[in-house]
Amino acid sequence: QPSRYLQAPYTIGGINVFAADSDAEAERLSTTLIRMFLGIFTGRRECLQPPVDLTPDLRDIAANPAIHQMLKYTFAGSKETVRRKTEEFLQQTRVDELMVVSSIYDHRDRLRSYEIFSDVMHEIADASPASTSAPFYPPTVV
Repeated sequence: QPSRYLQAPYTIGGINVFAADSDAEAERLSTTLIRMFLGIFTGRRECLQPPVDLTPDLRDIAANPAIHQMLKYTFAGSKETVRRKTEEFLQQTRVDELMVVSSIYDHRDRLRSYEIFSDVMHEIADASPASTSAPFYPPTVV
């Protein structure tokens, strides 16, 4: 409902994004986050660790209800996969803004992920009717 500051509620959705040139590479990058959550739950916190192949053990860990809930809004994949998941999220939630986190170990991989996601957001904005959405301010990759 309106407030003295805003005409309508304004919502921000937080998502984890691991975008890469392939679904397999993005899935591999996401293992850093899975391992980070595992450290939190086991009391063995460490700095971000390099990605590893997604083993059956890591898949089981990611499927644990507590960790699965934390990964619920994690979009890992190629540009097409991340775009599809992002569009579904935006349609379901109708958030006004996205806050994106990418816990990616290697800085170059993190920048590449943000570049891909920037392309995704531009494509989504270009496909949206201008009259029904808030102004789109393209993300800046630094």
